[in-house]
Amino acid sequence: MCSDFRPGLTSEDVEKQEWSKYVYTLPESQVPVYNVFVVGMTATGEIVLSAKQTSRPFYVFYYNPEKNTLQSVEIRGVGEHQEAFDSDRRVYAFVDYVVDSKFIT
Repeated sequence: MCSDFRPGLTSEDVEKQEWSKYVYTLPESQVPVYNVFVVGMTATGEIVLSAKQTSRPFYVFYYNPEKNTLQSVEIRGVGEHQEAFDSDRRVYAFVDYVVDSKFIT
């Protein structure tokens, strides 16, 4: 079984105001499409998807529409404590966010 996601409309020609709509189909066996959202896009053109809520294990997905490849990355430390599952715990993911490790104690 597969599910579609539609990241939105893309401007093909700004002056002519022509738009294209892209629909990507991902296998549900690899991505729980009902529970992920598009976070953004990497500099190399991969679409980044993340779960909306905590889960065990927690994954972030990278989809390359040109190559039609999907890579999943497990993020450790999310949802390891029971209190993360006591109620609806939302997850907010960001693309290209950098933390200065000097401030982490």
